[in-house]
Amino acid sequence: MCREFLFRCIPTTKAERVQSSSLTSLGDHLALTMGSLISRVPKVSWRAEFLETGLMRISVERQALDAELVQLRVKREKEKTELSSLRSQNADLRTNRNSVMKPKDFLDEKEANGMKNGFQMAQAGQSLEGHHVFCIPSYYFLGAAYESLSDTEPPIIGDITKTASEEDLANLQALL
Repeated sequence: MCREFLFRCIPTTKAERVQSSSLTSLGDHLALTMGSLISRVPKVSWRAEFLETGLMRISVERQALDAELVQLRVKREKEKTELSSLRSQNADLRTNRNSVMKPKDFLDEKEANGMKNGFQMAQAGQSLEGHHVFCIPSYYFLGAAYESLSDTEPPIIGDITKTASEEDLANLQALL
């Protein structure tokens, strides 16, 4: 507004005519304009303080977030290091497990074949390593046959008890 007042009310060297406003009307206009500007100063000042306070609050929050971000990045780097260490340990353990499992798998396969062959021989009533092997139904049948012949202790029981496990012996005793 001041600029507008200066351009309208003060004559320049290039002006062809001077405005015919009186000095009092110019003073009144200047006073009115200055009053208007002065009345706006507190509003603008309050707004500036409000914005400055908001900017300071945002700045403090940003600094706190920056500090937290740095901490999280440090934590992430530590976890990355730990993860790579755990992955290498896992790879080492898998290598060790594979080297240990190969002989165990071989032994398990041989044992499974031996049990399978032993079961087939037991079903047929054949001898396994010098002992007669019988499954529970055949033992029950033999026990019943010896009881009918009034023999209390069949000779084959010794062979069976030598080759049977404790669980099988418990099952046999439960059957008798």
